[in-house]
Amino acid sequence: MNILLSCLSYREYTGSEIYFYELSTALRSAGHNVSIFSPFVDNPLQDRTTGITFPNKDEIKKETYDMVLFNNFVIKDLAILQFEIS
Repeated sequence: MNILLSCLSYREYTGSEIYFYELSTALRSAGHNVSIFSPFVDNPLQDRTTGITFPNKDEIKKETYDMVLFNNFVIKDLAILQFEIS
């Protein structure tokens, strides 16, 4: 499966960031293609994440995902506006 995880922030070892790190790692280990979209991606967490892509808005619009997971309504609303998701 081609999976997009979308969270508000992906840079520090805190709450939802740890959850998305662990989830993306497990999904990747299970053989899925995993991407993470976040407006705030940085180190140290990004450097620790291997085999996961971090697409920008234009790359996401060109891709087809089997599953998309948003961690909160703010990032969902941002995606709907930016990526024209209905």
